[in-house]
Amino acid sequence: MKMKSELLVICFHLLGFIVLMHGLFPFSSSVNKIANRSCFDSQESSKRHVMLMIIDALRADYVFNRNHSYYLKSIEKLEENGKCLSYKLRSHSPTITLPRLKALLTGTIPSFRDAIFNYGSSLDQIGPASGAFNDFVKDKLLEYDEIKNNIFSKMTENDMLIITSGYGGSSHVETFVPACFISQKCQNKILNIEEYLRIDLTPTLSALLQISISSNNLGIIIENLLQNFYNKNK
Repeated sequence: MKMKSELLVICFHLLGFIVLMHGLFPFSSSVNKIANRSCFDSQESSKRHVMLMIIDALRADYVFNRNHSYYLKSIEKLEENGKCLSYKLRSHSPTITLPRLKALLTGTIPSFRDAIFNYGSSLDQIGPASGAFNDFVKDKLLEYDEIKNNIFSKMTENDMLIITSGYGGSSHVETFVPACFISQKCQNKILNIEEYLRIDLTPTLSALLQISISSNNLGIIIENLLQNFYNKNK
């Protein structure tokens, strides 16, 4: 009887281990197909320049929580002048850096096995060490404001600057990251911040650049963004 109980406990442990491994290392199928540009009929993309600024550990509330002193003030000014469209993106787990960068490039949902390749950056290191809201975070956000302003001052009409984060985090507030599209062509003002999935940024970037969308992409294009910037073509 005792042996049967021990075997039952071992079986439950093995079952739990299998379920855990299935969650951490899920199987994902890929499409063996090469993406093409058949949906694009012009070469206008060669005239556009898109700059992607990825700030690791930039939470959505560091951009959109305007009631707090810790946020990127320059984004708010650009939105008021109609030169920036901002969105809130929800990240899938795992929310650490490398899987999020892979999701950004491919539009897929990586697994937890990429966790061992995580790396750190300035803002990413400050938060865990000193908390989400401290003077070091405020100083770093001011530094990013200056960098963004310097880039924007040199942008032409055909340039676009996209500011987003390398990853979200484990808590609810940290799973949302900003995506700010800054351009001299932007004229319309969208007052409410719409929410999309993080993987939606991949096909949207491809559409902006008029390049092929990854065959394994799971995201959708943010249509109102394209309509805002390229009304004459959409």
